[in-house]
Amino acid sequence: MTLREYELKLSGKLHNLNFFYFPNLITLDLRNNSLYGSIPSHIGNLSNLNFLDLSHNNFSGNIPLEIGLLKSLYTISLRYNSISGSIPREIGRLSTISHIYFMRNNLTGPIPIEILNLTKLHHLDLAGNNIFGSIPSEIGRLTSLSILLLNQNHLTGTIPISIGDLQNLSQFVLVDNRLNGSIPK
Repeated sequence: MTLREYELKLSGKLHNLNFFYFPNLITLDLRNNSLYGSIPSHIGNLSNLNFLDLSHNNFSGNIPLEIGLLKSLYTISLRYNSISGSIPREIGRLSTISHIYFMRNNLTGPIPIEILNLTKLHHLDLAGNNIFGSIPSEIGRLTSLSILLLNQNHLTGTIPISIGDLQNLSQFVLVDNRLNGSIPK
């Protein structure tokens, strides 16, 4: 079952949508609407979901911890919202995930070390947030990574030497951070 937006012009909150009625939902595409409020924790009941796109809405609040229950997820896009708080450590449970798009929100805190568990990750876009701390030193473990966008945050420290282990990396953007040191070879 697939639920896509196709110019629905939806507005309101998702809290009243009972995800229990959609046990076979594989695609939830509600981008480009006027949805607001927080992402409900019961979204974790969509255990067969492969694709989740809630981008270009007005969501706020934190990413629910229950996001880690979406074990079949390949793509998650929450970009261009007003989501705050830190990226939950539970994100590291998404073993099938290949694309994470969290750009242009108000996310804070460090990049969770659990993200290094996502060995199938191809695209990681955290640009335009308020993420601070250092780039995880073992980022090179994400050998499938081809796009890494960390620009316009508050990252500090040096670029990890392990970045050189990312042989598939084609885009790596760090501008507008507080990094120092040299670029590893």
